[in-house]
Amino acid sequence: MDVHVLALAMSDLRDPLDSGTDTIREGKYYCGTEDNIAFQCSGIGQLEVIPQYITGHLDTGITHIIILETPETKKELNYDWKRINALCGNTLFPDDMPEEGLSAVRFFKHRMHAMKINGDGPDPEYIDLDLDIDHPEAGLEKLLQTIRTLYNECEQENGDWKLWLDTHGAFREVSLAMFALMQVLSSSPVEGIPQLTDGLGIIPVDQVFTVNYNPDKRMNQIRDLTDFYRMFTGPAFKAYMNYGQYFLSHLEAYEGEDPYAFISYRTADAMKERYLVLGMLKKAGLLYWYDDGIHIHDNWQTTLFERNRDSAVFIALLSEGYFHSYECVKELRQALDEGKPVIFISLDRTLPYISGELRCGKAGREIIITAEETAKLVQSNHIVLKKYDVDGVFQEERFLAELMRENGFLKQIRSTENRSDAVSFVNFSNHPSARWSDEQAAAARQFGEIVDIPFPAVDPHASSRDLDVLSDRIMTQIMRAKPKAVLCQGEFTLAFAVTKKLQKQNIPVYAACSERNVIEKTDPDGNTVRESVFRFVRFREYL
Repeated sequence: MDVHVLALAMSDLRDPLDSGTDTIREGKYYCGTEDNIAFQCSGIGQLEVIPQYITGHLDTGITHIIILETPETKKELNYDWKRINALCGNTLFPDDMPEEGLSAVRFFKHRMHAMKINGDGPDPEYIDLDLDIDHPEAGLEKLLQTIRTLYNECEQENGDWKLWLDTHGAFREVSLAMFALMQVLSSSPVEGIPQLTDGLGIIPVDQVFTVNYNPDKRMNQIRDLTDFYRMFTGPAFKAYMNYGQYFLSHLEAYEGEDPYAFISYRTADAMKERYLVLGMLKKAGLLYWYDDGIHIHDNWQTTLFERNRDSAVFIALLSEGYFHSYECVKELRQALDEGKPVIFISLDRTLPYISGELRCGKAGREIIITAEETAKLVQSNHIVLKKYDVDGVFQEERFLAELMRENGFLKQIRSTENRSDAVSFVNFSNHPSARWSDEQAAAARQFGEIVDIPFPAVDPHASSRDLDVLSDRIMTQIMRAKPKAVLCQGEFTLAFAVTKKLQKQNIPVYAACSERNVIEKTDPDGNTVRESVFRFVRFREYL
């Protein structure tokens, strides 16, 4: 039994007749380059593109389509479907399409049936799974279990297995959660990295796709991200585990009112390096916003403008193609007009030299930034940082040290969460504060209320990775206490790891300094007994 599975996340459908936005319409898509198109198709929005690519370009059928549904995509839509059909040009419109009461999911299934996506073969079997965008873990677990079941059935029947993933749709909101899934579905296991399933083995993935849709473009590109996701079988995967804890949390765009940085980059360039940089910035407690903060119902151009306008710092992630992107240069133009501090960080091994006019638009006829402005930009304090790496792994300490040293204004975009309202002195040690001397307790209370967090026993067989995970868990406990300062004393390697992370958050860390006094006594039998008494002197801050 052959099993050919496509797993995709659904987009919602908005009524262009009500919203004024031409959302439900025919678009044209291609793979390859505009000069050398390998495949071309049309479809409503982005729902139908990858199935057509698989059956038309890869020349193979699809037996199962797994759809991750959100509440929006299951909602019945009372649209005037006949009028909407008129917006779709020559796009096929099924005869059995209901005139009202359709959801985005049902609309998609009707379209696939009418298209005869498998030619004269049977329709794919549809498997619907619920996906909560804010908490995608349960949906991803169900997806993995479903794929595992299908894979085992195929193996038992000695069938031909194929698996494709489409990361568009709702996955725009949870794209980083896909990394957890990809670790399990990678082409080979990663030594030293715990499996996220029951250890039943690796399921091969044939291809991973995404489709970027821009209504202003004549054609939109189908992008193959397979090689990008397969990097999780090498050292870069371990870097991802360190920088940002991708499996435990997302690199959310900041949505609060504190000062933050606007991150500008060219979407098509240096994807894995981009997320490594974002992970390091997040780990350093820097607040930033980037286009993953654009939600499904947002107008993306308006949102980009407003978030750039409201930011305190502009950070451009440079690549060879950055200055060839109209949107990137327009974002930079806006930052310069508003007088923001600008930082350039190189994602690749090149540092594009900024000189002359920066032209964009059709055929490069529109001057976005003049030669005089680029000269001022180069001569100003705007700094370009090279990428620091050894064997493809970022050197976080060196990178962030230079970033913070050269750019004092970055301090204003450090996270103030749990610090601006700091109220406590955290005792992270094996000595409960109830047993402290009056002098030590009084010194601690100068910082705030004393909060005890016991120092855990550390397994002597624990790896460096285990300690990193343990220190992250402890950091969560400490930060919940809103510390002004922390006493950190215990097993050396764990104390060192926690101290480094606290210092990155600009939280002072102390050790208790005591003076040892020896008192001699004579017991009832006439023996001399020496007793050591430790008297607290002061708290000394770690350098």
